[in-house]
Amino acid sequence: MANSAVQLAVKDHIAFLTFDDPTRKVNVLSSQIWAEFGGLIQQVQQTPELKGLILQSGKPNCFIVGADLKELKDADPQNPEPTRNYIQQGLDVLADLDSLEIPTVALIDGYALGGGLEVALACDYRVVVNQPKSQLGLPEIRLALMPGWGGTQRLPRLIGCEDAAKMLLTGESILPEQFVDIPLASETVERAELLSTALDIIHNDDWESIRAWRMDPADPDFLPKDSFENYVRDLLDSLEEEVRPIGHTMIYAMLKGLEYPIEEAIPYETEAFLTICGLEPSRNRMQQFFEKRG
Repeated sequence: MANSAVQLAVKDHIAFLTFDDPTRKVNVLSSQIWAEFGGLIQQVQQTPELKGLILQSGKPNCFIVGADLKELKDADPQNPEPTRNYIQQGLDVLADLDSLEIPTVALIDGYALGGGLEVALACDYRVVVNQPKSQLGLPEIRLALMPGWGGTQRLPRLIGCEDAAKMLLTGESILPEQFVDIPLASETVERAELLSTALDIIHNDDWESIRAWRMDPADPDFLPKDSFENYVRDLLDSLEEEVRPIGHTMIYAMLKGLEYPIEEAIPYETEAFLTICGLEPSRNRMQQFFEKRG
């Protein structure tokens, strides 16, 4: 459909799923986009002879910038079901993405923040353009929130607990020059090489091993070391007082879930998310966010 926010095309046995909401300057994960995204993943599941799936954006300098905060601004911890439904909608789509029997690659040329990074983390590979606006981050703590679409579980499985804790508790984004030390990107390339690199990965890499790594309990080498407790305590102490309990909740959920396969781990995050979304700190910060943007 011409006015759809997500489009699916197939060429040479490769499926291309493109996020490009015609009603917005950037892509955000509204209920509508999750519904379209989920329907197209089901189409991919039913399409024979596919060799891979590529997720990309039609927006310049932007992959996906996160959740649609309008769907969270009225959240109420005493009545969590509307928020649970919104979060579960996204989790179900990403679970279907995880279950595809083909490799999945996110092409990132610009901002992949919050839920946008969580979508990319649910792919087997992330190919990122080497440019200043290719910033990957989970900035939810700045809104007195935490990731709700698997970020606290998928991120540490990829980069380890210490680097994940720092990203989660500071909200800082990672830039292409940092990918050597923090392996968020599978490949960092120039824009002209973006598609060819993704196709090479699909045709030649051992994606099934990558998938197993993402889905299993965290590798022991990525679990907390002896220094982790003091490291996290210092990060928590640097937070504003009203946000500090949210940081504690988020790190506890992260550590608890790492003991389990991803499908058993994510519910720890979900329940933690529902206890904090709609509390006064997040309501106030979302209101300030909307006021700044008119």
